[in-house]
Formats: sequence, C-alpha cells, structure tokens
Amino acid sequence: APMPGSISRILVGPGETIQQGHKMFTLEAMKMETTVLSQTGGKIAEILIPVGTQVDGGDLVLRMT
Repeated sequence: APMPGSISRILVGPGETIQQGHKMFTLEAMKMETTVLSQTGGKIAEILIPVGTQVDGGDLVLRMT
C-alpha cells in the first residue's frame, strides 16, 4: 500500500494476468479514494489483504509472479 488507509475494492483476482498500468485495488484514506496501478506486468498469485482491512504504508496487499 502506498499510504495508510482502508482497502475499499480489489479489482484483480488470483490467476489474472495484468499489464503495466492495470488498476489493482482502491485505497480509501481520509474520505478520498486512490486507485493503485500496477508498475509492471505479471500474474496475480495471491490477494493477501481482504476488502475493508486497514493497512499501513508499505503493507503488501497482493503478490504477483
């Protein structure tokens, strides 16, 4: 996660192949939403944090291969 907040939406699923710039999840912080984009292409291996969970900056939300 790029900053502290709550995961409001997960926009990808395990096994999905994505390209650079693909929308991965939405983070809500202080009533503002930020959509996090993939910085590289790859395959989603695992979603580590479910929707509604509070995260800190630097927390791993999902794993790609």
